[in-house]
Amino acid sequence: MHGSNFHFHASPELHHSNFSETSTQDDHTTVTLLESATTLPTMERKGGLKQSWHMTSRTLRLLSLILHSILVTVHLALIGIWARRLEHHVLVGLGNQKFASFLIAATTTACGTIYSAVLVFVTQTLSMRRSLQIDQVLTATHDTAASWAGIGAAISHLWKQKVVSAGRDSIFGVLCATMYLSTILGLHITTSSLFSLETFNATRSYLVGTHGLPEFNSTPNSSAVVDMQDYASGSLYFLPSIIDSATSVGLHQGMLYDVIDSNVPSGNATVAATGFNVSCGSLPDTPPLAASGPDLQSWTSDPDSRITIHSTQPGIISQISSSETQERSIILYSTIPILDSHGNNGSWVDVTPSMNTSVSSIQIFQCSLSLPRQTIKIDTQSQKLYTVESDWKKNGFNLDAIHR
Repeated sequence: MHGSNFHFHASPELHHSNFSETSTQDDHTTVTLLESATTLPTMERKGGLKQSWHMTSRTLRLLSLILHSILVTVHLALIGIWARRLEHHVLVGLGNQKFASFLIAATTTACGTIYSAVLVFVTQTLSMRRSLQIDQVLTATHDTAASWAGIGAAISHLWKQKVVSAGRDSIFGVLCATMYLSTILGLHITTSSLFSLETFNATRSYLVGTHGLPEFNSTPNSSAVVDMQDYASGSLYFLPSIIDSATSVGLHQGMLYDVIDSNVPSGNATVAATGFNVSCGSLPDTPPLAASGPDLQSWTSDPDSRITIHSTQPGIISQISSSETQERSIILYSTIPILDSHGNNGSWVDVTPSMNTSVSSIQIFQCSLSLPRQTIKIDTQSQKLYTVESDWKKNGFNLDAIHR
């Protein structure tokens, strides 16, 4: 019986001991939670919890300001360089073009990617810290933090704001994150295109030999004209031929231009050219022609013999010997009706008596030659014409353009 009583008292002691131990643990836990708000700052000041100086909000804000300022400054500098074409002073040889292009693309892409990553990290950290500090609903804090996961997540959360009850509270943070990440995405895409190499031909000036139209000196000696037929073919062998309407190098419409020597560098050459412009017009108020000899082989316009013609046949154009003929000018008479560029017919001059009993009237007109100087650009290899710097047009045939 006594043993049973002892056993009965032993059990409450054991139970009391367990209760005391549990109560002691609960009291310790309660004290830790209540004092946590004041203990953590105290531990931080005493060195229990330390935060790196480069991760403080003040440092990150300063770093964000510096990084974004540098980004804006670089873009303004690039705009100034582009406006003044300063990048054209950096030249790379054609042999190093591939390596230089790869180096530029790799450098700009790497720098842009690293710089963008640092910007996103700093801005994301500051945004999340501010989101935790301001007074807002938990949904807004969650959506803002989740939007910084990437541009896809930002757009997705921005779209979901239509159905979220706290959309008005969180849409501003989500929208800011979406806009910032979109800007970074555009910067990442365009960074590799900021610099590129363009192939161009460097222009250098050279003096090269040319062959062109020689300078003809007018002379009143008729024998010089006859002798020219003997030496002209040998002296002017390089001039283009227009036989059978076949053009060649050095001839462009009614213009002859200088051709350059062979074995010259490729490129464009500026050479001189000479245009042949012939203007023709009738001689109005020409008096009738009368025979000047008994053999009826020549006719003159008046006693002074300013115009003398010789017997001709129908369908022939001949030259007149006249004392009024000027330099680079000839007077012609024709038994063929001559029409000008407007379709007008010239006046006819009566011939008395008739030539060969069939030609009783002729047309008399004068043609003058002018040689306008031109400057053209040609290809040094093909000798073909590119452009005419001082263009001119050939005059039309005007029967009333020339008067005595």
